[in-house]
Amino acid sequence: MNDAPAPSRRDTTRPTAPFVETLPSPSALITRRVASDAASVVVAIAGDVGAHDATVLHHWVRTEIDNSRTEQPQIVVVILTEVTSFAPGLPEALHALRRHAREIGVGLHLLDFGRSGLHRILQDERS
Repeated sequence: MNDAPAPSRRDTTRPTAPFVETLPSPSALITRRVASDAASVVVAIAGDVGAHDATVLHHWVRTEIDNSRTEQPQIVVVILTEVTSFAPGLPEALHALRRHAREIGVGLHLLDFGRSGLHRILQDERS
């Protein structure tokens, strides 16, 4: 057996492949991927996103944003492209995350290419 500890997110000596984990969520699939240089983290959510899934996503992304204040990654990306439907709590959670990241100076990028309709809601906040 290998007794070596698993590489942590902050360990820059790990192999160059990104570290990927699936986060627990009731109905949506949420994954977290840390870039090999630990300079960014990508959280992707897919499927039907209920209110509880939105809460789970908010918790994990807020944790990444808060960690980014003092250590890497400095950029957090949330991929929403594979969201097929969503409860009203998801846009609210994303708006809160965007405000929080802006307030503490962390780069947060929300990527949606129009399939779910979230892009219209997210654009409205910028207007």
